[in-house]
Amino acid sequence: MAAGENAHSGATTTNEPPRKEKTRKTPIAGKETGISRAVHLPVVPPLPCPPSAKRLHLRHYRIDERTTLPAISTLTAAEALAVLVPAVREAGAIGLRFARDGAKTFTKADSSPVTEADLAIDAHLGRVLRAVSPDIGWLSEETADDPERLSRRQVWIVDPIDGTRGFVAGNGEWVVSAALVADGRPLVGVLFRPTHGDFYTAVRGAGAFLNGERLTIAEGSLGDLIAPAGPKTYVEAVRRVAPKAEQRPRLASLALRLAFLAQNRLDAAFAKANAHDWDLAAADLIVQEAAGRLSGFDGDELVYNRPDPVHPPLVAASASRHEALARALREAQV
Repeated sequence: MAAGENAHSGATTTNEPPRKEKTRKTPIAGKETGISRAVHLPVVPPLPCPPSAKRLHLRHYRIDERTTLPAISTLTAAEALAVLVPAVREAGAIGLRFARDGAKTFTKADSSPVTEADLAIDAHLGRVLRAVSPDIGWLSEETADDPERLSRRQVWIVDPIDGTRGFVAGNGEWVVSAALVADGRPLVGVLFRPTHGDFYTAVRGAGAFLNGERLTIAEGSLGDLIAPAGPKTYVEAVRRVAPKAEQRPRLASLALRLAFLAQNRLDAAFAKANAHDWDLAAADLIVQEAAGRLSGFDGDELVYNRPDPVHPPLVAASASRHEALARALREAQV
């Protein structure tokens, strides 16, 4: 990826402990690096309504997080999209501000990185989305899990920054991911790659769009499959049925990898076991509504909002290629 396309944050080393008022519920262990600064949630002006929302005939598209919303038990797809789009756009602006000014980085208990930007976006999305209805559950990578979500028919599933390593590296390989899941499957999904201005939306039964343009995954034979991305062992396994397949670079963001499939920038995408609901919910719907399929190697679609929100090894491709790729990966026992 060209360096000129990326947002990069400078970093210096500091041994200051995190300020108490900025700690989160989930544990953070290890040393912190980056620029020592307070977490600020910037005021971002409203952005234009994308054509994709106009196609859904939303009469009142923008909302203000200070607005008192009616007490409702569940949302329609149109209502959820009207809430998600401006919230995620502002989340992207928050991320860009930290990318520009520098963000302190911490190491979580599982050795993965988390930054001030992750936490600030999580706070923003939690404030906006959880205010919509007390009857909608919440699951975010950066918030302590609350089992109460399991009793909810609908749940917001959020990854404030999917691809935190890409954010820290300044290579633009990160997105804000948010979805509303209903009865175990995504109803509305939104991804925003703010470094490139790419805004993906999907609504169950109403299609997937990138900046207002409909996405459709191209069909093709396995013999024409040339651009897969994912673990090297998976790509080697599918070469038995797709001999022209050549490994493409793995992106820091799994959600972005799946979005690239929906854009036809990839022909197939794979992931090892241990992806979580927040990595997948929005991107899953985007792939599905772009006429593709995402599943485990057994071919079953993913179910969200379970007690353990973790998924098995995954394969995603066009509908015509998916079954054969899943079979090849099963037989290879990777």
